[in-house]
Amino acid sequence: MPLVGLVALVLGGCTVSVGSEPGAVDATTVDGAGLAPGDRVAIKVEGEPDLSGEHELDRDGMVTLPLVGAVDAYGRTPSQLRDDVVAALADGYLRDPQVTVTMLAHRPFFIQGAVAKPGSYPFEAGMTLADAIDRAGGSVSTADSLSLRRGGVERLATVDEALRPGDIIDLQGTAG
Repeated sequence: MPLVGLVALVLGGCTVSVGSEPGAVDATTVDGAGLAPGDRVAIKVEGEPDLSGEHELDRDGMVTLPLVGAVDAYGRTPSQLRDDVVAALADGYLRDPQVTVTMLAHRPFFIQGAVAKPGSYPFEAGMTLADAIDRAGGSVSTADSLSLRRGGVERLATVDEALRPGDIIDLQGTAG
């Protein structure tokens, strides 16, 4: 019997779940752009611990899963990724897979320029650019200008704007 048929025979019998796990955070609630490289998700296949685990999206926005290989997660919400994983597993591997995808951590933000500690920092929902500047040891009162690069587009910004995962902040002025 071919390996695919044997795996399907051994692993068949799961049920479909299209609801997300309680407490799961949809990526669109934070950045509107969905998942991106550096984000971490937990993918759980009910009754299949060998197929479940934590994954960080690679530089191409892919997650690599047992049996099915690379799945494109770039720009997808956790709910959309769950649907893609269900479809991939149901295509010859599992009968009616029950899958949940939970957002574990967003990609970091970066800050440079007139701050005491430039570098990358963990993203936290609800932060503003002012919060990020403060965390990096800068001061908004000494800033001459503030630029923000988001999604490959750089522009002037204000300190009260919401911070998003992957933002790159450049504070020009006197280091705090």
